[in-house]
Amino acid sequence: MPATQRPDHRLVRTDDSWLTLPNPANVPVEICAGPEVPIESAAIDELLTVLKTTDTLRALAEATPGLDVEPRIDRVVCTPDFHKGAGIPIGTVLRTVGALIPQAVGNDINCGMRVEATDITVDRLRPHLDTLERRLRHLFFEGGRRIGLTATQREGLLRDGLPGLLDGGVPTDADGAWRQVRPDDTTDLDGRLHATGFPVASASGFRDWITSGGGTSYDSIIGSIGGGNHFAELQYVSAIHDGAAAHAWGLAAGRVVLMVHSGSLSLGHQANATGQDQARAAWPRGVPMPNNRILPMLLDEAGAPRRERYLTAFANAANFAIGNRFFLAMMLRRPRRRGR
Repeated sequence: MPATQRPDHRLVRTDDSWLTLPNPANVPVEICAGPEVPIESAAIDELLTVLKTTDTLRALAEATPGLDVEPRIDRVVCTPDFHKGAGIPIGTVLRTVGALIPQAVGNDINCGMRVEATDITVDRLRPHLDTLERRLRHLFFEGGRRIGLTATQREGLLRDGLPGLLDGGVPTDADGAWRQVRPDDTTDLDGRLHATGFPVASASGFRDWITSGGGTSYDSIIGSIGGGNHFAELQYVSAIHDGAAAHAWGLAAGRVVLMVHSGSLSLGHQANATGQDQARAAWPRGVPMPNNRILPMLLDEAGAPRRERYLTAFANAANFAIGNRFFLAMMLRRPRRRGR
């Protein structure tokens, strides 16, 4: 691969880290990518199609008199992982005024990571990798997870995140991943997580998942890694670049860490579908559906109940993602405990 990529002719480089994309909608578009980063022309094509949503917003405003502000896309910034998606490029961040666009959020709501430091060194772990791999494969892919949840725990998780899940404490008769929960996992959540949850009043949109099985039940969703670039990995610290930060995190060279990367799985898909359904139901008569199939929701008073349904489902999915990463980390702990 050449050291410097020839950029798409439609892009204008402004410095070593940023490019801009002039466009007919006159929306400021910035793409973060150095000269060596390839940028797909197909992603630029897709982004220009997304910007046609400005015409959709104009049509919606004309059909909705009395709006406080003119709905518009105010700015677009594309992150270094920018590439073609399914309607909206991956890595695209839209800042809107007077409207929200569920499809710009997508399905993978609250995709994120959780990392845990261990006291195990990589030299100590290496001789046991084959055995560990078999145990992890059983846990993650061969039905070994066994995460039993009651309806109360499920609803608590979706409404409040980890505090809701752990409100009743760790079940005394729990098995599977629950048995790896330590007392300090249930305290000082705010001090150890960027977000413990996004409280909302309801989780009624996911009633089927909440009540599935009745009593304490098991399913194939909670504790799943998901697809795409999601993972659950054993890693180790190969080098220290910031000694103070490493010390604060309990990290040292050669130390094994557990890292999980996942999102809201099928609940995120359902939340996104809820947003699109609500946008479609609120669509004004006489306004044609856009060719790019991107359906904004105006921030008008009449649409507030429909927006609230979507935003509640969005929070429910985001809370689930936090709980799912919690259990993924507990699952990674299990082989370690057995090996001691």
